[in-house]
This record gives sequence, C-alpha cells and structure tokens, in this order.
Amino acid sequence: MDFKPIQKEKMYQKVIQQVKQMIYCGQLKKGDKLPAERTLAVQLGVSRNSIREAFSALELLGILDSRQGEGSFVSNEPLRNASVEPLSILFMLEDNAESQLIDLRRILEAECAFLAAQSASEKDINLLRECISEFEQNSIDENFSTKVDRIFHFTVAKASGNVLLYYLYSAISETLNFNIKNMRSKIIYEPANIELLLGQHRQIYQHIARRNPLEARQAMLEHIEFIKSYVK
Repeated sequence: MDFKPIQKEKMYQKVIQQVKQMIYCGQLKKGDKLPAERTLAVQLGVSRNSIREAFSALELLGILDSRQGEGSFVSNEPLRNASVEPLSILFMLEDNAESQLIDLRRILEAECAFLAAQSASEKDINLLRECISEFEQNSIDENFSTKVDRIFHFTVAKASGNVLLYYLYSAISETLNFNIKNMRSKIIYEPANIELLLGQHRQIYQHIARRNPLEARQAMLEHIEFIKSYVK
C-alpha cells in the first residue's frame, strides 16, 4: 500500500479561504474595509504574520486593495489591481494552446457580441465606431492596427453588460493580446486580408449599433472562424 504524507495546511491559506467565502456569501462587498491585522489575528486565533501573508496574497490576486495609513479593503476594481493572470499562464503552458484559445474566443466573443447588441451604451457604440474609423485611416501601420483590434474586441466584451463575462475575458488579457498580434501577423501576410479583416470588424460593429443580436453573434463567429483557419 502506498500511503502519502498528510499535508498540513498553512494558516494563512485558511485565512484566504475564509475571506473568499465571506465574499462569495455577500458578507464582504466591494469597498468594505477589513479589520486591522491585530484585531483579525485575535478573532481568528492566528498570528499577525499569517494575516499579513494572507492579505499580501489576496492583494496580489486583486481581491484586496491595501491603502497606506487606511487599511485593507475589498477591491472595487479587482482586474485593475491584480498582479497575476493565472488563466493566461495556464494557456501558455498548454500544448496546442493557440487553437484552444481561439475556441475559447469563439465561445466568449460570440455571446459578447450577442449581448452587446442588446446592452451596448452609446459610449460603447461610439468607441466601436472610432475603432472602425481608425482601422480605415491607418491600415498600413500594423502596430497601430493591432492595438485598435484589441480595443475593439475588449469593447465588445465590456459592452455585453455582463460583468462576470467581461472579467473572464479580461482574466486572459495577456494571452489574448499576444494571440491577436500573432494571428494578425499571419493573416495580413496576404495583403488582401487587410481589407477583409476591416470588413469583418465593420460588420460586427454595424450589427451591434443596429441592435441585431443574432446577426452580431453570427458576424463574430465568422470572424473567429476566419482567424482559426490561419492556425497551423
């Protein structure tokens, strides 16, 4: 029989689990201030060092926001404050990662486009229109076009109005940025594809602006399938 040693869980990990559980249950909400380290150490029966380690880990994940002289708060903008992207790292380590990422993009972005056609604000639509205009005016500058491409897709995701969907999309932003740049370089190797890409983005924008959810979803699906056709 092959028994394995029982791993003793570190105390700071238990603190992290309890904070997460309180967030899941709604006991802690965005902007809420947590008790001071000394107070929390007494309440939980752990050392202040365990509290400090837990808070550091939670801040690194973007869950907590530490403010000098004020204390620790549940972050109002977890994505902006996060220092790591675990999902991006996982994708980078996977075999056949590029193909799998585009499959994920198809699932996420098609629904983002569908919801954006229902929920996009005028600000969102104006930003998408600006992206199309910049595509048209700067089609030769590929570095600029890659940047606009990223803005366009992230705007569609945000315009969906589904915060969790946008958070999930943003959680792999580093990998998405690399994927968009890499795939564009393959696609525009054929110059005729520059206008084709512009037409696809223009069609997605038009369906969102005209509040056509089904058509917006289909246009995004066709765009992602076109991209996937260039995966080796």
